[in-house]
Order: sequence, then structure tokens, then C-alpha cells
Amino acid sequence: MSPVKDQKSCGGCYAFSMIGSIEAQLAIQNYTSYNLSLQQLLACDRKQHPEYKVANKGCNGGYFLVAAYYLIENAIVNEHAYPFNIEESDMCKNVKSLNSKRIKNYDAGYIKTNNLNTIKILEENMLKRLEKGPVAVGIAVHSNMYYYDKGIYDDSCGDEINHAVILIGVTDEYWLIQNSWSSEWGEKGYMKIARNETDPCQLLRYWFQPIEFKNVSSGIVTNDIKDNHKDIASNIFSSYRSKNCNKTQCSSLKCLTEED
Repeated sequence: MSPVKDQKSCGGCYAFSMIGSIEAQLAIQNYTSYNLSLQQLLACDRKQHPEYKVANKGCNGGYFLVAAYYLIENAIVNEHAYPFNIEESDMCKNVKSLNSKRIKNYDAGYIKTNNLNTIKILEENMLKRLEKGPVAVGIAVHSNMYYYDKGIYDDSCGDEINHAVILIGVTDEYWLIQNSWSSEWGEKGYMKIARNETDPCQLLRYWFQPIEFKNVSSGIVTNDIKDNHKDIASNIFSSYRSKNCNKTQCSSLKCLTEED
């Protein structure tokens, strides 16, 4: 894993978790460079998604599925070429970097459910993802989590997903996450969350995992031809569901049917 990052007062947790999961997968696949620019994703991904009709807002928040669309079309440069600067998070710069990375294939989705059978399938699918590497996931944060310092957290969770982290491991007792609240928080930036069949912190319901990459010689590259990818969210957030949205969630692992 890349070192724990500090998002400071930037509300771009979606970008921190996505970039972290990409860096981890690049390392797993033995790429030579995997320290990527957070700033690029925060500042340059502002285009409205053609299907979901929403746009990411950098340090004011965003969505995995909208950012994934940007990452399919654009190469991400290295961190040293475009470093994180919270004061310039609304200013996209045209920078160049050798050996930029563009995602060719990914697995991402969202499902809103409290059905125990569905949650069980979501857990099975997440365990299979973890066999491939870390996963960017949503989490329903409760204020008690701000004061977490060690051990297995088995306390209150939030009512809805309001943050994003990197899920990096699992045991019979807990999920292990890397947060972006600096290495001073938690167990040097990490947290153990108790496993529970109800998924109270909603770690299993919103995810992004890169699968395959393309090397790009240099620069921030836009390509109008998209490769096939596993975009499996048919109901991103209930308030932004498209008119043709159904309640079927299908991935390469298992198909899910949401129950009211």
C-alpha cells in the first residue's frame, strides 16, 4: 500500500480512496510507477456524467462512478508532476508526465439495501475482490469514529454513506481499512471494523476496483474511444437514478436483485 494520505479539509475522499486503490493495483501488477496525482482527479474531473447527469466537485465531494468515467478517458500523471494542493483544487492544469496510467477495465457499483440475503451476496463478492487487491469503498461514518485509536471498532455507524476509504484486508473478526485522515489518526491511519452480517457501516454497498491498465507515453490524455469496462451501477444514488433504472445489480461475480 502507498503511505497513508491526509485529505486535510478537502472533501474529496472519493478521489483519495480511488487513487489509493489504483496505486495498490499497479504495484500488484508490477508497474514501475504507482505514485499518482490526486490533484488531477480532484481538479480536472468536472464534466457531467452523460448517464447519471451529475458531476464531481473535487474537494466539495464526488462519486466513484463519475470519476471512473473520467479515468477511462484520461491518463493519470505522476504525483510529482501534479502534487496535491488544496488551495488549487479548482484549477485544472495541463501537465505532462512520462509513463502515465489509464484505466482500461474496472469494477464499480452501488446498491442500497438492508436485505440480509443481498448483504450476504455483497460480502461474498467483496471477499472475491479482496483476493485481487484493495478496493475503494464507501462507509457510513459516525462521529465516534473520529476518536478511534486502536482495536476493533464495534460501535455506532452513520445512517448513510458519507465517506470513502480503502478496504485492504479481512479476518474472521474485522475488516481492515486505510483512511485518509493522516497517520496520526487510528492505528497509524488504519482502522479495524467489526464484521457483522447486517453491514452496519455499509462497507459492502459502494465500491470501485481497477482491474486492467494501459500505459500512455505522456501527458493528460483524452481518448474518445472507451474500452469495455465493468460499470455495474444501475442505481447510483436514489435521487439520481435514471428513468430507465431497474433494480438489478450485475457484476462478473453474481447478479443481485434489490428487494424493497
